[in-house]
Amino acid sequence: MFKTVQLFFLFFVSSYSFSQIPTNCFEIESILVDGCDGSNEGKNEMVIFQNGPSALHVDDLRVDGAGANGTMQTAKWPNSNNDFLGFCTDAAASANLNILNQGITQCGFLKEPSNGIIPAGARTLIMTSTEFTPIPGYFENLSDTLYVIFQCAGNSEGHFANFNATSSERTLKLVNTSTNCFDQVIYDRSLLEQGDGTTGAEDGGSVGFNWNGNAEYFNNGCQAPLVPSSVAFDAPGQVCPNEAIEIIANVSGTYSTLVWSGGTGSFSSTNNDTITYTPSTNENGQVTLNLKAFDPCGNMKIDENVSFTITAIVPMIITADSDNPVCIGDTVIVTAGGGTNYSWSTGETGTSIEIIALSDELITVDSQINGCDVSASYTVLVQNCTVIIPDTVVVAISFPNIFTPNNDLDNDFYEPVAFAGVKNEDFTIVNRWGNIVYQSKDQVLKWDGRVDGKEAAEGVYFYMCTYREDLATESKTVQGFIHLKRK
Repeated sequence: MFKTVQLFFLFFVSSYSFSQIPTNCFEIESILVDGCDGSNEGKNEMVIFQNGPSALHVDDLRVDGAGANGTMQTAKWPNSNNDFLGFCTDAAASANLNILNQGITQCGFLKEPSNGIIPAGARTLIMTSTEFTPIPGYFENLSDTLYVIFQCAGNSEGHFANFNATSSERTLKLVNTSTNCFDQVIYDRSLLEQGDGTTGAEDGGSVGFNWNGNAEYFNNGCQAPLVPSSVAFDAPGQVCPNEAIEIIANVSGTYSTLVWSGGTGSFSSTNNDTITYTPSTNENGQVTLNLKAFDPCGNMKIDENVSFTITAIVPMIITADSDNPVCIGDTVIVTAGGGTNYSWSTGETGTSIEIIALSDELITVDSQINGCDVSASYTVLVQNCTVIIPDTVVVAISFPNIFTPNNDLDNDFYEPVAFAGVKNEDFTIVNRWGNIVYQSKDQVLKWDGRVDGKEAAEGVYFYMCTYREDLATESKTVQGFIHLKRK
């Protein structure tokens, strides 16, 4: 959809800054379709374009156009009754340009290119005839320097198709004949506006284009004051704590300087139209940033605020089904609450996870609350809950907590250091994932540190021995952890 905007006569600039130069050969920015001064209208129509990264000679610039049938014609204007006659200047045109300059009250200036050279990045005004009518008030508030070039005299009819209620598109194409680089824009004559913003035929009907070629229609009549610039912000309404956000200021109107301020965080830049703002660690709730824009004359054209809200996050809850510390080998269920989409450090994704406590372990979980990433952690603490054996001379049971199966003939086997007065009913060693690596119901217990003939990994293992004292009928259990080291 096209939207109506209030723009100054001839000088529509879409998000234009003096620091921005088209990457293309040039960009068409506006057309005065329905010129003024009665029967001289065809001599007073105008086009504004901005030159690209290379200087351009006016003799290398050609106008092509397409009329109602849409067929592009070389060296024809969109109203194909008129040929493109090339660019000229004469003493009368220069004198009339001086009259316009005398009417400027700001720091702007209209100048003809020296030796026909339009500098890189320069904004240029095309007048459709050297015989234009000088009306000093047109450029009273100009705050930019515009290069001005004139089509040679000879066309008296309009170069563009004025309003008609029937939709009909017209195309304007500017070509650099030395490089074949070009830019072209299309407008629909049925969308041209009157001064009150309604569609219709009236002097001053104009159309502006951003650098993507999108058209916006306006009419400020036969006047040329600069209408106050405006800005539309592209920014999120809500962000997460400590989240860097991008803000784009879409500025309409000519400006030379932008200044951002506000907040307690940091800006990636304080003078670009696109910035990244990083909130401070204690910044929360509504944050308001301010943007000021100044024209080349130093006049402040924009003083606007943009606000967003930093989401308040309630800390995620993480709990365990037993208090710390737990006995080695116990099963612990750790549960998270308050968030969604859980991702645990163990690789699991449910609300709760189950672990076998073999050693102290830090468990972390990532989640989301109100669309923001959050995390929490819980440390499982482990203690050795060895069964206390009655102090008698006939019962002795004890296991080491480390062995080194490295074939140095010293501590190469895991076996009891005391195992008297008892009968083994079941001795099992498991790894931290609960997988059995050694099991025996024999009275002689001796693990060589291998599993299925292969060396077991270094680390922590868990043992459990179910035994019965001689002459006793009740079984007992002793358990603990083992550190397997090979060096």
